[in-house]
Amino acid sequence: MKELGLKSRTVKKYKATTNSRHNLPVYNNVLAQKFSAQAPNQVWMADITYIPSKEGWLYLASIMDLYTRKIVGWHVDKRLTKELVYLETFSTRAEAKKHIFEYIACFYNGKRIHSSIGYVTPNQCERTYRKTA
Repeated sequence: MKELGLKSRTVKKYKATTNSRHNLPVYNNVLAQKFSAQAPNQVWMADITYIPSKEGWLYLASIMDLYTRKIVGWHVDKRLTKELVYLETFSTRAEAKKHIFEYIACFYNGKRIHSSIGYVTPNQCERTYRKTA
């Protein structure tokens, strides 16, 4: 493999980062694992993604509209206290933020088609809904 310039990729073992044994308030699961909506802005889903860089970790908090599958909001920061990615380690946090913006605004919402919304992009789905509403 070395002679051909090939490298193997190892999969990291899953590590639980949440302790469910606590006395803090727990909110009801109102979606009950039904991740769909009948119109835009009825159901939003949030997620946090950890992104490595040589300067340290970045955290991407994103919010997706489940009807259009569009990322309607996101924030990248070096701390979790404020409220492409897995395969690359960025040199700087600024470089990572630039790539994340380009990925979400240009590719994910504008070019990537989703089977769950009829093989159109999130932006196309939103425009179609607004024309027919």
